[in-house]
Formats: sequence, C-alpha cells, structure tokens
Amino acid sequence: MMDQLLLLSMISFGKMFTIEYAVNKNSAKTVRSKLKGGKVVLASSSPRRKRILELIGVEFKTYNPLVDESSVFTDNPIEYARCLAEAKANEAGIKFSDSLIIGADTIVVLGSRILGKPADADQAREMLRNLRDKKHTVITAIAVYRGSNDGCISSYETTDVYFRDFTDEDLERYLISEESLDKAGSYGIQGMGSILVEKIEGELDNVIGLPLDCLDKLLAEYNNAR
Repeated sequence: MMDQLLLLSMISFGKMFTIEYAVNKNSAKTVRSKLKGGKVVLASSSPRRKRILELIGVEFKTYNPLVDESSVFTDNPIEYARCLAEAKANEAGIKFSDSLIIGADTIVVLGSRILGKPADADQAREMLRNLRDKKHTVITAIAVYRGSNDGCISSYETTDVYFRDFTDEDLERYLISEESLDKAGSYGIQGMGSILVEKIEGELDNVIGLPLDCLDKLLAEYNNAR
C-alpha cells in the first residue's frame, strides 16, 4: 500500500503529467479530423498510445506486431527508434493492407545509452538509479504505412526529462507498484512515475508515447502524397 506521503507526492507532481492534460492541444483536433472516416490500425500494444487515440476521438483497431528489437543495428538513437516504428507499421501493413497504419516506438536516452524496457525489477531499479537527479531524453518515432509500393514515412520527437534526487525509499515504493516493468526507461510519467520527475522540456504526449504534433505532420504528408 502507498503511504499518505507517497500519495500526496504523486498528486502534487502528477497533476501536469496526465494523459488528459497531454492531449489538450490543437493537433489533437487536426489528427482526429485527418483520421475521421478511414480504417485506422494502431500497430502497438501500448495502452498509453491506445488511450491517447481514444481520448481524441479516433476510431481504430489495435494490432501487436512481433518485431525483434535486437535486429536493429545502429548506435544512433533516433535511427533506432525510427527503424522499430517502421518495422511495426510495415508488419501490420501486410495484415491490414486496406488501412492506414500507425507504428510507434519510444526509447529513453541517457548520454549515449539507449534504455528500453526492463527485463525485471532488478533491471528497473538499476535504470532508475542511473536516471536519478539527471536529465535524459525521450525519443518517440512515428511511422505511417502508405502501402506495399510506397512503404512508410516516419519522423520523431524529443523531450528532455529531469528527474528529482528521489530517495531509495521512494524508488522501492515505486518498484512495488510494478508500473515500471512495461515501459522504456522503467517509468510511466502519466502514472505513479510522476513522483520521480522534476520537470520536462518538450511535449508530454511524446514522453507518454504518441506525439500528436509529429503524427499530425506525418498525416499531412501522407494525404498530400495520395
């Protein structure tokens, strides 16, 4: 059970980091308009990405692509994220050839090190200790599948996240929630992970996993190419 201090901290730090707050932007309306009436598939198993599309009023299906992340060989974090987003969209495009496919991949970068999802609680603990009291960068790449002849178009967005100098006790309380286990960098800013965050510079929806400004620009490019 969370004690009262942790709960108050979560409320205090988390007010500005909710998904509802993140989608309160102009691009939410234009993305909804561009996707209205079409067949849309979100090539992602992320409940956060699904929730963003639901909140802005998009009708869509979800598909969980099986992409081997170890098959991407690059030290460039942006290219790494873009390759994975494109791979997810391409795989879904084979199954849903009559639909617009949205693929996405989010990574956390600390210095030159790419942090994905932790394998277990011990790895999550190590990641979060390394992130403590430092700035890291969240990169989300978005890919839109245009068909077997044209492949994908893709882009990305970055946000700098600054972690607090939280205590080991705070860390262990957070790990007990198990929220860290399915998230890049081992935290969810829109949930209890907000207690770890001091501030961000950039867009919140990018940290959560689906940057709407970036998606809006890609959809405009997609529509212009049709």
